[in-house]
Amino acid sequence: MIPEDYSSVWICLQDVLILDTDNQIVHSGDSMQAILGISDTSIKRRFVDIFPGSDERIAIEEVLTSVRNEKKAHSLEITGIDPTLTAFPSGGHQGQVVIAVQSQLEAANRMQHQLKERVKELECLYNISREMKGSQDLDEAIEASMKHLIAGFQYPDITSVKIQLKPGKVYGDRNMVPETAANTLEKPIVLGGREIGRIFVFYRKPAEFLEEEDALLTEIAIILSNRLERLKYVRTLEKRRKVLLSKNEKLLELTEVCSTARKKLQAVLDAITDKLVVIGPEYKVVLSNNDKIQVGGICHKETFFSDDRCENCPSEIAFNESRPAVTELRRGDKYYFIRAYPILCDEGEVERVVETVNDVTNQKQMEAQLFQSYKLASIGKLVAGVAHEINNPNTFIRGNVKIVQEAFQDIFPLLDSIYANQPDLKLARLNYGIFRKHIPQLIEDINHGTDRINKIVLGLRNFAKKDDGLLTEDVDLNNLIRNNLRIVKKEIGKCASIRENLADDLPIFKGNKQKMEQVLMNLLTNAAQAIIGEHGLITIQTSYDAEAKNVVLQIQDNGTGMDEKTRKHIFDPFYTTKRNSGGTGLGLSILYGIIKDHGGTINVDSEVGEGTTFTIRLPLGRGETS
Repeated sequence: MIPEDYSSVWICLQDVLILDTDNQIVHSGDSMQAILGISDTSIKRRFVDIFPGSDERIAIEEVLTSVRNEKKAHSLEITGIDPTLTAFPSGGHQGQVVIAVQSQLEAANRMQHQLKERVKELECLYNISREMKGSQDLDEAIEASMKHLIAGFQYPDITSVKIQLKPGKVYGDRNMVPETAANTLEKPIVLGGREIGRIFVFYRKPAEFLEEEDALLTEIAIILSNRLERLKYVRTLEKRRKVLLSKNEKLLELTEVCSTARKKLQAVLDAITDKLVVIGPEYKVVLSNNDKIQVGGICHKETFFSDDRCENCPSEIAFNESRPAVTELRRGDKYYFIRAYPILCDEGEVERVVETVNDVTNQKQMEAQLFQSYKLASIGKLVAGVAHEINNPNTFIRGNVKIVQEAFQDIFPLLDSIYANQPDLKLARLNYGIFRKHIPQLIEDINHGTDRINKIVLGLRNFAKKDDGLLTEDVDLNNLIRNNLRIVKKEIGKCASIRENLADDLPIFKGNKQKMEQVLMNLLTNAAQAIIGEHGLITIQTSYDAEAKNVVLQIQDNGTGMDEKTRKHIFDPFYTTKRNSGGTGLGLSILYGIIKDHGGTINVDSEVGEGTTFTIRLPLGRGETS
């Protein structure tokens, strides 16, 4: 059988002979030269001229003309030439004819056919792989792969395909079965070592399957297995995704609940003005409502900036004894009230501790001031009582002294006349001359003494008088100093003498007499307490600054003096250098507040061993609270 078209067959140029439109030889391969018995010198000769017989040349010419006219191959049976030759039109040049050995052409044609089949098989594999990878739906991918599978076999016109998947899923030609087909090729589809289906290729007419087609079907079965495995994996992932989505939704709900709860907790924490910290077992801060307290820091370092744990640490008690604990702590000039509450885990162990730190410094100051007020009130009552008890007998004495004084004025003339007649007259064991000289003076001293007692009682009454706190009184500073010195002079006189240097015509200013008395008493007492040993001196001086319109008071002592640190803190509440002797540290703090209430200023000048000077400046107008 001679193939009709060899135009696309590639064979070696050594095995062919090429003729132009005039049948002249334009190329002759070595193999063809050997068969025809020609050499290179024969090129450009007409092909038919090689053969001697005219009839044979005519027959050859007719065959070559038919090849050109019909454009298909024809056999050339030439006498003495073996094997049989075939002439076919050239695919490259119009009118050219190629002559080659027929058996070689048939072999080349078979090779070309096999190559085409392999190409078909590769295209089949590629297309099916593309369908399996590209489509999201398995049914669509298998249905689309059917046409590619049929096209991959050598006889697509008589080919049917069916794919069966368990349980009961069928694709392709459902009616075809191996019993009714002329020939059947089938392969199992395996997933995880277990057969889950089969793929069938049927020839409806008798034909044989090639080994390559068997291998092709095996590869396609593997592709299907991979897709099904991937589908199973995807389905598993989808189930897991749904589970994760469900859990994620619940987690989001819980997160929202936690976020809401946390916001509420934070709002509660922010509303608490006291420092609040949650502490772990190693006393590290876990949570706080104060931005200055760093999470992860040690409690006492973050809260009090101290390297040492607090004395009687309530958190330590809460951890060790699983119970709430309370303690009061002083840090510098500040007082704190600390409470600790244990947080227990499910096992009943203390997991964390909540600690609150309340600054009670102001409260302590108020308590101390209240205590001081109670003391002053008690002293006031005592003073009022003592003044009343002293005033009653003093009134009798004052009244009687006047009578005695008047009586002696009438008695002395009589005694003088008796003394004239009795020079040795004695009265109260005294010679009359001495008696006459000194008795009037003694009576006058008694009279002055009762006046002095009366003034002291008046001062005590004024001291004990209830204070309304208003700054509306006319204050004569010099007069206040004199009245107060009567009360404290004897006590101060034990350690120091007092020098007064009071300005004449000192202006009166608006203020509160009792509060200013408290200032004087406090400064004079402090000055006396600062003096150690003999030769103590306290100087009280008043003056008027006309330019600033200020009344100026200076109280100076030659006591021990103060260092720089003490000078900086003397007006701080609770600061005292006499705590061991009962000092509260409130006297100068209260004094400072009184001066500020009067709109004035107070300054201190002191050196260790050189004494101290307090200078107070008070405006003439009503004091304004600073």
